[in-house]
Amino acid sequence: SAVSIAATADGSLVVREDITFEFRGAHQGVFRRIPLYYTRDGLEFPLHLSGIGVYDEGSRALRTEVSYPGRAVAVKAWVPGAVNTKKTVSVVYHVRQGIVKYDDHEELYWNATGNEWSSWIDSAEVFVRVPPTVADTEVQTVAYTGALRQTGGDYAVDRVESYWRFRSSPGLRPREGMTMVVPW
Repeated sequence: SAVSIAATADGSLVVREDITFEFRGAHQGVFRRIPLYYTRDGLEFPLHLSGIGVYDEGSRALRTEVSYPGRAVAVKAWVPGAVNTKKTVSVVYHVRQGIVKYDDHEELYWNATGNEWSSWIDSAEVFVRVPPTVADTEVQTVAYTGALRQTGGDYAVDRVESYWRFRSSPGLRPREGMTMVVPW
């Protein structure tokens, strides 16, 4: 999977998740669950998602159903021809107030892959772009890999054009994910 997160000057995020699924047998589509709350430093932060869309490899909108079970948003998309094949699906959304503002810094904290996949994630790359007013020297980069609430450090980070690129190494097992912490 490849996830792009662009932080804007107003503290919102534009997120694009390009997920390649390997369908074995016949499937109707895909399912993605995104938490609407996260806890950081003992405080709970609500997330407000909007503009949720799911697209195929040709950037055509897929039939999509969005629901809000409990403390998450569930996105179901129907994928034509999902029979014994690989297909890439893009999930795109906007997060209002995705940046947490502290007294002395701002911080992007984001679980980029989710921890609810029942299959392996062969590779995860996350591209994070901070607001253009933030200098590279002000940015710190940390990621956590593993199951929910684990703090594994199996990742590498480098600078690629205007993005900080995080890569899992190796892949992620079922129920494992990758969370970015990017303060400035």
